[in-house]
Amino acid sequence: MTTTDPVLVERTTCGGIPTLWADLPGDHVGALVVGVGGRDLSPTTAGLHHLVEHLVMARVGRVTVEHNAQSSPDSLIFWASGDPDDVADFLHRVAAAARSLLDVRDEDLAVERATVLTEVGPESLYAGVGPFASRWGAAGLGLLDLNHTALLALTAAEVRAFVARWFVTGCARIVLTGPPAAALDVSLPVGEAPPRAAHPEPLDMPTPGIAYGDDGALSLSFLVRADPVVRQVTGEVVQECLLRELRLRTGRVYSVDVSAWLVDDVTSAWVVSTDPATPAAARDVLAAAVRTLRGLAEAGPDADVLAHAQAALRSRWALSDARRTWLVQAAEDELRGLPAPAPWSAATAAVDADGVRAAVAGMLPSLLVTYPSHLVDDPDACERLEQELGLEPHRRFRTYEGLKRREIMIDIATGGEGGSGLPRALLSSAGTTHRGRFLGPQRGREIALGPRQLVLIDAGIRILAQDVVLAGEDDDGDVELVTRTGASVVLNPRHFRRATRSWERFVSALPPHVVRHKHGLSRVLAAAGAAVPEESAVQR
Repeated sequence: MTTTDPVLVERTTCGGIPTLWADLPGDHVGALVVGVGGRDLSPTTAGLHHLVEHLVMARVGRVTVEHNAQSSPDSLIFWASGDPDDVADFLHRVAAAARSLLDVRDEDLAVERATVLTEVGPESLYAGVGPFASRWGAAGLGLLDLNHTALLALTAAEVRAFVARWFVTGCARIVLTGPPAAALDVSLPVGEAPPRAAHPEPLDMPTPGIAYGDDGALSLSFLVRADPVVRQVTGEVVQECLLRELRLRTGRVYSVDVSAWLVDDVTSAWVVSTDPATPAAARDVLAAAVRTLRGLAEAGPDADVLAHAQAALRSRWALSDARRTWLVQAAEDELRGLPAPAPWSAATAAVDADGVRAAVAGMLPSLLVTYPSHLVDDPDACERLEQELGLEPHRRFRTYEGLKRREIMIDIATGGEGGSGLPRALLSSAGTTHRGRFLGPQRGREIALGPRQLVLIDAGIRILAQDVVLAGEDDDGDVELVTRTGASVVLNPRHFRRATRSWERFVSALPPHVVRHKHGLSRVLAAAGAAVPEESAVQR
């Protein structure tokens, strides 16, 4: 086998499950790939795929070969490496464990729920502001930024329904790096892959744009529509150019990572993540990154950069690990009805500088920057940078922008129900206002509550009941509201004077299925030996 040989994929079936195998060097690897991931969930089940992964592995039993499982936006993967018969035994046990979850009970979830929480941390129980939700809201790939918000409310009935729907022969693939062992016996219920809805369109937000939030990394994300081979080379060029500029030339960052997720059969979502350590460095890094990419869009890459990118891809393809990864990803994409990833080929070497230039030029209009709030020390400097780079701030909450003060007062007084004039509105009992308690953490703040709306008066933010896709109260009474746009607010109504009845009225207007409480966090963390996070009250 040479470094440019393609992977010759053979096909068969095992227990009715389509099986892909290729004779690859190295230890024998086998995987069961189930075509469901985080993007297939809903806000009210965020984290369910990860919990199911843990529940399956907990029932596999002790295994002597190297093995693991992973849950991703696109799939669940259970794999082992070693003697072919031992690998076959592992895959057999995985399928048996999955089938056994059709009888799982609520009390069976406790330990694995705690294990997942220990793995991802208590902060994952709250929605974040990342590159995906900033672009798509609380749907599709945007669900990735909702983290594990529903984890503590998930039930055994939801686990059973998830397994019955997705762990079927038509929604699974077996992947092997050698011929199937005679002992291979993997059995799942017979069934077709469930239909998938088309990926949602991006939110109606301006691009190039910028969103401020709590994501740890400074990221630049794009929608890329280009030939798969051109995308592959362009991604390598982008990473190399940014690494040279941001790390090797200035030392402003340690890493530059480029990740890509297929949105559909022609569109890929790219996220370029960097790690500046200070506010000043973050501003410099963002400006330099945008300048670098705009330079690529105008002139294309230098010859040495393009040659390096193609050589790096060729070298990577020569690795056995890369070919195994390609085989698994090919199965994963097949399950989603997407084209297999592009392997190294003569076409890769034929991509020229103009092809890369055109790909970068095509993706720049979709630029969306996700800027960590903890790196904002000078709002005026950030605003000047937005203007310099032509970035429009994203506002994912409803606001009172464009309304006159009189109209705002009427809206607040009537609780969003409207009115014929200010005098009548002021006599209305529909809308109530509540100041933060003098001795509480919300002192100096004020909220307004109507039958179907919450207003954070100081921030000028409105949340309508119809926009809420997830609401959950934790053990301290803090309530997180997540909206369709992926925006979220955390507040405790007990910290506002005389707000109890009005808050209950607002909550009663929410669709019942969106209420998924976070009760039991203290108990779960105590069992896992972890600290309980402090109470918070923020909007994102």
